[in-house]
Amino acid sequence: MGYGHLTINEREVILKMRSQQATLSKIGKKLGYNKGTISRELSRNISSTGEYKPHLAQRYYNKRRDGSKHPYRLEQYGRLRRYVCNKLKQYFSPEQIVGRIEIDYPDDPQMRISCLTIYSWIQRDKKAGGGATAKDAKSTAARTLGVRYLREGRSVSVRKLLITEKNLAIGKAIL
Repeated sequence: MGYGHLTINEREVILKMRSQQATLSKIGKKLGYNKGTISRELSRNISSTGEYKPHLAQRYYNKRRDGSKHPYRLEQYGRLRRYVCNKLKQYFSPEQIVGRIEIDYPDDPQMRISCLTIYSWIQRDKKAGGGATAKDAKSTAARTLGVRYLREGRSVSVRKLLITEKNLAIGKAIL
């Protein structure tokens, strides 16, 4: 038995089996959960009338789950968010933003962020129907040479060589 969250269908099975006077052990065995999980589900999600209702239990679960998520640093600190958004609009990649922020704010611990956090924030913003930030970040990522080579599954040494060759070719073209 692995760890997992109960689905609405599993909650309906719990209701049906409880109405048939099934034991917690029997319900747990049928669903593949420990009887303690079933007991906790029933005690946690009782309605105001004292009944177990699967749809209400699912709503309670969703509310608890949403409340447990920590906000991104970018949502907590407005100055950091403005800085990152400004740099994304200037077509900086998240890696470049992380490097630049350490130069611009060397002594400010609130102005620290990882590129993974920026990418996650962009993805979350995009899923929520985000604005220009997601578009800018997408075009920035497309311009980053290493990302394309990374997607192709090439090793680090090969990527470095390809990027160096590409930069040399660009340099010769400019001259």
